[in-house]
Amino acid sequence: MKRQFILLLVFALLAVGLGGLLWFLNNSAAEPPQESSSITQTGVDLLQKQEGDLTSVEVTNQAGGFTVSFDGKTIRVSDLDETIPLAESKLESMRSGMLSVHAEQKIEQVSSLSDFGLEQPRAVVTASYRDDSTYVLEIGADAPGGQGVYCKTDDDSVYVFAEQTVSNFLGSLVDLVDTAVTQPPKTESGEAAKIKQVTFTGQADAEPITIERKADEEDAALETFRLVTPGHGSVDSEKEQVLSDLLNIRADQAAALNPTDEQLESFGLKEPSATVELVYDENGTQQKCVLYAGKSEGATVYLMREGRPVVYAIASDRLPWLTMDYGDFVSKRAPMPNIQELQSVTVTVPEQAITFEISGEDDSLLVTSGGKTVDTARFKSYYQSLIGVSADEYTETPPASDTPLLTVTYTYRDSAKQADTIHYYEGPTRRAIMQINGGDRFLMREKHVDILLKNTQSIQNDGEIEPTI
Repeated sequence: MKRQFILLLVFALLAVGLGGLLWFLNNSAAEPPQESSSITQTGVDLLQKQEGDLTSVEVTNQAGGFTVSFDGKTIRVSDLDETIPLAESKLESMRSGMLSVHAEQKIEQVSSLSDFGLEQPRAVVTASYRDDSTYVLEIGADAPGGQGVYCKTDDDSVYVFAEQTVSNFLGSLVDLVDTAVTQPPKTESGEAAKIKQVTFTGQADAEPITIERKADEEDAALETFRLVTPGHGSVDSEKEQVLSDLLNIRADQAAALNPTDEQLESFGLKEPSATVELVYDENGTQQKCVLYAGKSEGATVYLMREGRPVVYAIASDRLPWLTMDYGDFVSKRAPMPNIQELQSVTVTVPEQAITFEISGEDDSLLVTSGGKTVDTARFKSYYQSLIGVSADEYTETPPASDTPLLTVTYTYRDSAKQADTIHYYEGPTRRAIMQINGGDRFLMREKHVDILLKNTQSIQNDGEIEPTI
């Protein structure tokens, strides 16, 4: 019994102590230093103006300051080139903050302005209105406990303002710049703007990489991205997002305005390490955008857009194209024709060439070779093994021999369409080289070529057809 009494007494004392601590924290959160009185009045409306009354806000602060003028929906910032997009949300926050001035608390007695960081304020804000009146707000130190910021009004009263109300007045001109380097243009149809051409210069590849949007060879109603230089392959479908993202680049911050030659040098932009020229359609009008990328400092890269005197800082991992070369963009997919669009398939090995003639459609599909009918089901299995071969990676290494191990040529019923030819060469250890239409070369597993050679024999002698997928 005695033990239970002692435990209850301990718990009671702990509860009293915890309650006292909570009371202390709640009543001292926005308390100024002991030298000044902390008796406060909460929720104070200091000024209320109508929308459109504010004409300007002049800010002087440790970063130098700025002046913002308001005229209806038009907002201008002094000393900022009109080609520079503004951070409208920040400027609208400034406007609303000086049209409806509201404090969280009032400090009733103040013995020293220095106690609140107001003897030498961090910023002085002067708002001007259409009735020729002004309102001055001085911004001091942060209140303890994250409760806000001490400010003094032009009647010498001291208040605690919400941090988000005054934070934008503590920045510099560069903080008023929109961080959107590029953004999707608004189209009348509501559809996304179409990129027509992209040219990357200065990446890992010595030659520029040019990509164009072209009509799909198999369906003219569709458009696909194709490489133009230095090769002529299709763009990997997974890499098309890299191109689309070029119209939606948002930096982490604007790093400099109107940079000097010395600043450009420091950002690696005097001689950019990479350039992107982007051509896109905006409501039927062709537009061009050129981006310059400077050196990478750790995880940060500096960017500039032609015609805009702003240096942007952005995380390098959000710009994958900085390190991409031709091989990263090109599709590793070999031609995979619809069997019903083919007139013939010719498979050539060093010893012989076998041509399979194809006619008819669906259940009436007919395959012949050397004047003899080939079992359609078996040929379809063989055909699937031909088009099922996959490549692993792009390579610029030429094959050791000019004589291919196997060649497959697809000829189309549409005479206007050029034939597709795929060569398979001996490659490095356990690898083979696939070359598409005499152009791009890719490394692949040697095993797949071995299967194709085996299947080419099997289709002629009723042997088993082995899949390559």
